[in-house]
Amino acid sequence: MTSLNRHMEYLIEEGIHILQKNEMMILQEWKKFSEQQLFMNDEYMTSKEDEFKEQLWLVIELLQKYVFHWQYTNYHQWMDELQDDWTNYHSHIDSHHLVLIFSLLEKGAHKVSQQKSNVNYYKYQSIQYFFDHVFQRLLNYSSNKVVDLSSYVRHLFSLEPLPIHWVVRVKQEEQIYAIKDIIQNKEQENDGSWLNMLKTLKSESLNLLTSAVTSLVQTKEREETLYVFSIQVKHEVLLFFTPEHEWQPVKDTLQLSIKMYERNFESYTRLTKQNQWKDSLLFFQQWMIQSKGVHELIERIASGYVRYFPFERCAFFSYKDTEKMSIGLTGYQLNTDVIKTIKENITTVQLINKNVKDLSFYRPLYYASAITCLPEHYIKQFKLKSIVIAPIYTLTENKLLGSVILDQGEHQHFEVSNETMIALQKVGHLVGEVLMKYQDYKELYLQHALSSRLSRREIEVLQMIKNGDSIEEIAEYLNLSKYTVRDYISSSIKRMNAKNRIHAVAMAIQQGLIS
Repeated sequence: MTSLNRHMEYLIEEGIHILQKNEMMILQEWKKFSEQQLFMNDEYMTSKEDEFKEQLWLVIELLQKYVFHWQYTNYHQWMDELQDDWTNYHSHIDSHHLVLIFSLLEKGAHKVSQQKSNVNYYKYQSIQYFFDHVFQRLLNYSSNKVVDLSSYVRHLFSLEPLPIHWVVRVKQEEQIYAIKDIIQNKEQENDGSWLNMLKTLKSESLNLLTSAVTSLVQTKEREETLYVFSIQVKHEVLLFFTPEHEWQPVKDTLQLSIKMYERNFESYTRLTKQNQWKDSLLFFQQWMIQSKGVHELIERIASGYVRYFPFERCAFFSYKDTEKMSIGLTGYQLNTDVIKTIKENITTVQLINKNVKDLSFYRPLYYASAITCLPEHYIKQFKLKSIVIAPIYTLTENKLLGSVILDQGEHQHFEVSNETMIALQKVGHLVGEVLMKYQDYKELYLQHALSSRLSRREIEVLQMIKNGDSIEEIAEYLNLSKYTVRDYISSSIKRMNAKNRIHAVAMAIQQGLIS
């Protein structure tokens, strides 16, 4: 399952890849900041400029290491390493300076990327989100050390009743156990070369690695026999070394302390996830307001559901409550022309009618199997498996405007997280209110539905019929055969669900397709 949070992490990784492709030019742009006077009109900041530039280069060094020298298989590993390393930097950097530093670095990255002709608004957002996200994580990290596991363990050393000598953090990567960090009591501190040698130990077995570490540690503790026990923390294992005769009460105390740490970390994680779905809504809104009209807006809405949410395909439908009609407007990563031919009277299709009634509560609906909610011919036509149907609605007028059908590709089964469903409900309201702000929205909306279903040639033929031209005159003027003109008339009637050619012309006039 691709969660909303993972989808937003892809956006961060896209930003990293863009920065990597432009490494030399971006570093040159960043270097310019240290060579120019930055705060000419601010007396206080001018006095702090040298200090500020030193801090700027500390952050640049950190980003060089973790951005331009990316060596990680996933976002979480990358962020863990970055945050752990940040403990060596944050005490030297003023939090207010950090705001300005990240603003400058983002400005420089945008300046370079915009020189590339293939950088679109989505890529611009990727860079923006990378800097925003990393800044927030590092800023929160500086003010909330409990998130840093090593700092928390060092705090445990200060508790007198806990005779802990060593703690070893073990991580597992691709079936291999390796040492991530070694924390020791100050009284037992050893030289760095010995610790670096210890950190090179790896094994496919946690027990073998524990035995090897225990043997080496014991050689440093000749006066006292140590007992080692392990505690699972998140995705790691902590090995604690304590005096043999005191290990049981120490372990009991530590298990309680670690549970407190995990609860605090879970609260922090929940807050981070909440912020991420808020970020997805913000980017979606920014994406929509780039539209130059309702037609482009509708296309951007469909693509936005895929760009900013964990889905691969989107079909966008309008809903006319007065006519009980659901009309295909557009699709993204789907055959748009086919979507535009869909027009269903929901009262005649029981499954679709039930969906509309359920959507009237303005909550997105998840179906593990699409066969339970859509007619079989749509399942086969679009190769559907699991889907989400999300409403587009306005609370201003308290009405359902339409819906989107979302999935993760042909024949793909998937599950949806609760935060994704909440975000879909929020964005459905956001989209609905944006649509309603367009002048003459109701006419434009249906006009888009109808015009997108008629070809340019079909509209031309309807215009000439309205002007009183005969089939023979239309054929001669457009250099077509009489049979082709009749085909255009028939297809127009069918696509518009009209009764005859006169009705089709009347509908086209009403919707502004012809004059």
